[in-house]
Amino acid sequence: MTSMSPYPYPIPGAPVPGAPAAPAAPPVPRPPVPFFGPPTKFLTAWPRDIRSKMTQAALLSGIGAGLVAALCWRSSLPGLGWTLTALAVAIAAFATQKVQWTPTRIGALVLALCLAVVPTVRDADWLVALCVLTSLALFIYALAPARTWTGLVYGQLVMLRVPLRVAGWMRRGTRTMSRGRKVSPDRVAIVVLVTVALVVAFGALLADADARFNALITGVLPFMSFGDVIGRVIVGVLVGGFALGSIYVLVKPPAFDRLAPTEPKRLPRWEWSLPLAALNLLFIAFVGVQISVLFGGDEHVQVTEGLTYAEYARQGFWQLLFVTILVLGVIAVAIRVAGREEARDRLFLRVLIGGLCLTTLVIVVSAIHRMSLYENAYGYSVERLLVRWIELGLGLVLVLILVAGIRMSARWLPTAVVAVGSFGMLGLAIFNPESYVAQRNVQFFEQTGTIDQWYMGSLSADAFAATNSLPEDVRVCVQGRMKDRLRPTAPWYEYNVSRATLRSAEVKETSCNVDRDHR
Repeated sequence: MTSMSPYPYPIPGAPVPGAPAAPAAPPVPRPPVPFFGPPTKFLTAWPRDIRSKMTQAALLSGIGAGLVAALCWRSSLPGLGWTLTALAVAIAAFATQKVQWTPTRIGALVLALCLAVVPTVRDADWLVALCVLTSLALFIYALAPARTWTGLVYGQLVMLRVPLRVAGWMRRGTRTMSRGRKVSPDRVAIVVLVTVALVVAFGALLADADARFNALITGVLPFMSFGDVIGRVIVGVLVGGFALGSIYVLVKPPAFDRLAPTEPKRLPRWEWSLPLAALNLLFIAFVGVQISVLFGGDEHVQVTEGLTYAEYARQGFWQLLFVTILVLGVIAVAIRVAGREEARDRLFLRVLIGGLCLTTLVIVVSAIHRMSLYENAYGYSVERLLVRWIELGLGLVLVLILVAGIRMSARWLPTAVVAVGSFGMLGLAIFNPESYVAQRNVQFFEQTGTIDQWYMGSLSADAFAATNSLPEDVRVCVQGRMKDRLRPTAPWYEYNVSRATLRSAEVKETSCNVDRDHR
């Protein structure tokens, strides 16, 4: 006996008695999970790219920058080659792409190129290192400009995320360039590398066979040994890859300002004004009680038992450093959480933050005054000059915060702080700190008859001209130590203005043993 269906018509999808079973439907595929986890906020600011392709102009630009670096850049001694390499990378990135030229991008790129000239002009290792790092940071800032603190931080890390994206970008570009052509770019690159390897290998053998040919080759090429060839190839690949990464950032610019945190909930007036008022009273009390310490000078040092000029100056610097960090942190938090809807709120905020900035500026002036007393007593050094330079920079940042408080707008503040740091570094290079230190020490010697010959001789070639007015016995010792550190000759890619001046000068050879003054 069969069961009867209550429906007089067949139901779609229902099994029919006696009919073969329908094949099972394929499983519905799940969306793939990204390798680095689920999509993050970072991907919204710089989404993954699967469409852009490397162009032939970009490829040639990257290869050109790599070749310039392989021929010119030498890590042993900064010089003209460093400047030419930086210029080649900048041209490869910005001359081959259509970019939106804003005042911020133009200013950052010009400052970066100006700082890249420092290795050709100055010889002080510490100054060259600081200028090169600042130039690199400014170049990356020109690639990915930002207007927020969050954007600035993420922008400096953009080149760490580039290599994986550049690999796919280059792969898609080479495939496109290979279509419809008998010769692919990959084959061209292999042929060029083989040609260069053959020329270098046989050139090295021929240079060893003839002294005149060796002199001709070594005057033009920065390498002849096998180890140097490998090193130059690595440098060329790294710099060429960095140039291609820079081009990619310009092609697919990130928007890291989107990662800035959202506006927090504003607090009522009493919740933020009470801590700021208490901190203001504390700072005012500190300045009032310590007024004799801040501006006491020689008299305070002489009447205070166990206090030396070194301790006096160091206390001022550390007070400046920690108090400035504290003030900047407090101001950053207060501006974010303080309510500004009413006029009275804005007035309270201006007065309280302005008070913090003004009292900190008093400590800045005190620290600069202390360091001046220290130098007048014991002489000048690069470290003491840098301390004062840092103090002036931090003081200028506090002034910018005061201006932002008056206008009640700080959107321009990150860009202004970047400009202060960049112009400060460029101004330091133009100022020629080691020459200034040498000049002041020469004046100190004329007044007191005391000079640290060991320290003066340890200065770079930048200080050479400033030591010409020293007495002959001291000058020969100081300048002789400076020149002893130089090689008699240098190839063109290591040309440096200060070292060339010292090399061309006539300095008597002498041996002098001096002890270091540890004051």
